[in-house]
Amino acid sequence: ATTATTATNINQISPILWQSFYGQEIICEDAPFDPSSVMLMDFIEECTDRITFIYLLPLSPTRALIELTVFAPSPVNAAELHEPLQQQIQARLQQRTFDVARTEHGILPMGLPPHKFKHDPTYLRAGLMHGAARASTGYAFQRIQRWSKDCARQLVAGHGLTAQASDPLLTRGMDHLFLSVLRHRPALASQLFIGMFEQCDSTALIRFLTDRASLLDYLRIVFALPARPFIGQLGQLLIGAR
Repeated sequence: ATTATTATNINQISPILWQSFYGQEIICEDAPFDPSSVMLMDFIEECTDRITFIYLLPLSPTRALIELTVFAPSPVNAAELHEPLQQQIQARLQQRTFDVARTEHGILPMGLPPHKFKHDPTYLRAGLMHGAARASTGYAFQRIQRWSKDCARQLVAGHGLTAQASDPLLTRGMDHLFLSVLRHRPALASQLFIGMFEQCDSTALIRFLTDRASLLDYLRIVFALPARPFIGQLGQLLIGAR
């Protein structure tokens, strides 16, 4: 099992949203999966304050990771996600039998408030609490790899380690606004994500999600999304609402 943050951390921080996920890597006797096709977000419509979707990554024709992900104002534990995931797996496998190779569960904060720490040169702040994960996605692996390479270069050059780089102001602002809209209008989530993938050039979207976006890419993202909910939420943010 994988846990992205401890219970102590959860009690101490207050992000805009929590991303909670629970997945199983399953193995079937026959071959129900297409390894050339990945399902990133299959939304499950619910009349709640949650955004729920299924992620399916085929590893071979007989093996796949199927994961239930929830964006919500509060974290969701593995026990609560287990039964909904089983229902989704059964629906997709059409009553096929399968074995579970492994499970994973994680809880990620999305959109952390800024933290002010007393400067101390003997400490190097890193990890989720200090910018390792992208606020709007929870993506962290490539960012950590880049940070690790920066640290290695610093050491080779005879310098000290470097802290995780902060996101540019424009990225932080767009992520914060996007997450605020999702928190206050979760019913729009499927429309927003599907619209972004359909209306925006895929290479520009990938650059945006992997922190390599140009100013033109930012504009493409903006024009791929409906203006009204974002303008309304921006007004709320400007008057101090989260």
